[in-house]
Amino acid sequence: WVPEIWEEAAPWANTRFRAVWAESTTKIFVGGDNGTIIHYNGESWVQQTTPHSGTVYDLFGISTTNVFAATSQDILRFTEGWTPMPSTSGDHRSVFLDVQVQPAQGAVVGNNGSVFVFDQLSLGFLPVSQPKEFFGNAELVGVRGGTGSPLGGRPWVVSRDGRFAFQDDIKW
Repeated sequence: WVPEIWEEAAPWANTRFRAVWAESTTKIFVGGDNGTIIHYNGESWVQQTTPHSGTVYDLFGISTTNVFAATSQDILRFTEGWTPMPSTSGDHRSVFLDVQVQPAQGAVVGNNGSVFVFDQLSLGFLPVSQPKEFFGNAELVGVRGGTGSPLGGRPWVVSRDGRFAFQDDIKW
């Protein structure tokens, strides 16, 4: 697909955007610095209200009424508006860099070598072994897979320094 015309999404021309997720050409979310998330509804770009001013590093959704944002302060979920996901302990408060969501579960990775898996229904975090033996406290920048994915239910993670691993049942 090659667009005929590239349009700048003013008035956000000076915002550094870092993430995009689209359900279609008329349903697009874009996120970036200062908690900025904008939504294209097929006619215009609309500024979204977010609960903080952290950087949005990744967006991923199942539909335009079930979108998740990995941010420098929290994991946000959009249903009718953006709200922080409840966390079960302070360990979940780190810089989240990537998010992957499937119908049953989602996963996020962050700057301290940790992987967090959450249940889509309860939004509670699930126990998961950590890949510390491979990554230490390396910055994890990518996650894909999980329950319901074509990757057979295994989360795959990638570190900024180029290493990757996947979880096979309970070990990495």
